[in-house]
Amino acid sequence: MLDDELDAAMRGTDPLRGRELPAADSPYATRIMDRARAAGRRAPRRRRVWAIPLAAGFAVAGATAAALAWVAGDGAGHALDTTAVDCKGPNGDAHIPFNAVRDDPADLCRTEWNAVFAEPAPDLLTACVDSSAQGSIQVYPGGRDVCAEHRADPYAGVTDEQLAFARLRLGVEDLLGEGGWERCLPREEVEAAIDTLLADNGLTDWTLHTTVDDEHSCWHLGHYFEDEREIWIQPAV
Repeated sequence: MLDDELDAAMRGTDPLRGRELPAADSPYATRIMDRARAAGRRAPRRRRVWAIPLAAGFAVAGATAAALAWVAGDGAGHALDTTAVDCKGPNGDAHIPFNAVRDDPADLCRTEWNAVFAEPAPDLLTACVDSSAQGSIQVYPGGRDVCAEHRADPYAGVTDEQLAFARLRLGVEDLLGEGGWERCLPREEVEAAIDTLLADNGLTDWTLHTTVDDEHSCWHLGHYFEDEREIWIQPAV
């Protein structure tokens, strides 16, 4: 292709074309950057604890009996981020949107495996919760033992709150289209609809924010910060 043709083709496939982005120094942009930096450091940034075994009749107080362990997700097999699944393939990872109401992590990766990795899916896939700061859902080829090999715990499903959050996300998609940003509505309508979804799903500790204060005629979803119980909306221009 000629340079101009290549440039036009790349611009035409830009998923952000026509969307106004928040200022680089805004709280919303800062949190996005923090998440990106944390994701880039995911592998070496493990949250570790020292597990002290107990002898019969007394507790061992010295560090000589300590064994290195890890904390994955909330420590009970639940992820801290339930918006996506990472399928761990032979030549990289596939980061796939996930919703606990309609998806199973292993089945989701199995369905997408051939299209993403250009080979049939393994006979056995297991969902784990990793021990990164993000507490993500990871799907590996193999059985439950594969989780420990990657310092992860077997995935135990979602909590009641995470299931309610998944229902809310489906409601946002019903309102604004796939991903929450295919369509846009006046700010007041988006805010009112999300406030209703929060109340209907019992997510009373969650808060709704806007990325900018300027007046715009059409708004859609910006981002979910699940661990901080925040939903951000932004204008579509």
